[in-house]
Amino acid sequence: MAISFLARMGTLTGEDKYFTDAAIQVLNYTKYLWCAEKNIYYHCYHTDNNEHGVAHWSRANGWVFMAQADLLSRMPKNHPMREAVLENFRKQASGVARYQGKNGLWHQLLDKEDSYEEITGTAMFVFGMARGVKEGWLNPDFIYVAWQGLSGMMTKITDNGDVSAICVGTGIMPSTTYYYRRPTQSNDPMGEGPVLRALVEMMDAPKYTEIKAEEQYDKIGPGL
Repeated sequence: MAISFLARMGTLTGEDKYFTDAAIQVLNYTKYLWCAEKNIYYHCYHTDNNEHGVAHWSRANGWVFMAQADLLSRMPKNHPMREAVLENFRKQASGVARYQGKNGLWHQLLDKEDSYEEITGTAMFVFGMARGVKEGWLNPDFIYVAWQGLSGMMTKITDNGDVSAICVGTGIMPSTTYYYRRPTQSNDPMGEGPVLRALVEMMDAPKYTEIKAEEQYDKIGPGL
């Protein structure tokens, strides 16, 4: 959560030290929390026994993704750590996209399809994907992921603007059951904030246009 604040402080003061601090934090998240096998983050790392936590919690992953988008949006183009953050952002985008559910939403536990569909992580991923495509950080096809996510989000928002499927505040526990059983609530700021950011970001997002396979045949080289 500090990353978005630090990025704004860098813009406000013009001092690179805030961008550097934010970049170091992001890259340390990856150092300690990244699961190379599943291409997503763990919720925590236990320094007392050097073990990862048990869960790939959606909102934890969402915060890292949304915060990196905030940082990249404000970080000077010539900052010496920008390319490392950008590479990290792209790696997470590729990993997160693999866990999007059939309804466009991501699950409370990203790698557990039997966990419930949750809106805060989804909104953060939609925001990051849309910002990434619009800024040219991601392949344009990732906008499909964002649009499907938005479609899923709308099933959790009533015509009156009430937002449901918001996981309550969640600490660290050595049990996946704990994450499965976290209750949900409606209209909590921790859900409404990401949802509003995602909705605003999608207002001018490009539409996804599928290119038909037959239109690409002329690009196939001889012998392929």
